[in-house]
Amino acid sequence: MASPELIRVGLDPLLWIHTKLFISDIFALKEAPGGLYKLGEHAIRMVELCGLIVHMEQRKKANILTLDDGTATIPFVIWNSDDGSRDCTHELGTLVRVRGAIDCYQGVLQVKASLVVVETDGNHEVLHWLAAMHARRHYALPVPSPVSHEPRGENAQAAEPSEAEVIAARLAAQGEEIRFSTSDLEGLFPDKNPDFIVELLVRSGLAFKEQRRIMLIAGPLRDSILAILKQHANEQGVGQSLVEACLRRDARFANLTRTIVINALDRLLASNAIYEVLSLFLSPYTHTHTL
Repeated sequence: MASPELIRVGLDPLLWIHTKLFISDIFALKEAPGGLYKLGEHAIRMVELCGLIVHMEQRKKANILTLDDGTATIPFVIWNSDDGSRDCTHELGTLVRVRGAIDCYQGVLQVKASLVVVETDGNHEVLHWLAAMHARRHYALPVPSPVSHEPRGENAQAAEPSEAEVIAARLAAQGEEIRFSTSDLEGLFPDKNPDFIVELLVRSGLAFKEQRRIMLIAGPLRDSILAILKQHANEQGVGQSLVEACLRRDARFANLTRTIVINALDRLLASNAIYEVLSLFLSPYTHTHTL
């Protein structure tokens, strides 16, 4: 069971986005466990910056560039390809937008870049400044709290599963099947009206309606999404597009709509299951790099 503090951190939207900051804001952050940094009450690990490249250094495994946005400077790292080729073609004085994870290497803060975009319109730097200043009002808001995580006594009993949860669990036990027609529901639940089952599962957020069938969130779809999150959690963040792309490599999910993926993620975010995965990278760990 994930701890209340872990759930509280996971509920914070700022943990899952590239937070728009000034470079000087990064040096004002306080380090937190698990490779995170505290922005007020919020825990963040990914940032978006905009500025000019003012220094470049090539090393065996990476290129280290220095970004200057007028408030401070910070190095950001672009790792070379596995074959040793150089991926960095940027020049000094280029205006770039950088996304990546904050990292501390040998006592020096840096950004491990996952995206570097050359901005040909100089107005983008001003727009970034405005966005960063505007976002500060949101950064000042408190972190969402879990609905309820009261400690249980030794004799406390777990809450009984709802009727919808019982039905979803039985459907999930049918193996790799994720779609069920009304005739399937009639066969599995002869004492219940299939239309009632469909309405109950959809209303409870446990399934989606697809014409004359339902798609179950529990079972293979849920397990596949959690596996994707677990695989990519320690990288540069897990976005909706990445989850979609990974799911569609599986023939079972090749025709998933974006709406279904979003709703499935929302459902998992509302449950504790996703935070058990997050605990894998929210626990303290040590960065070791050799450049």
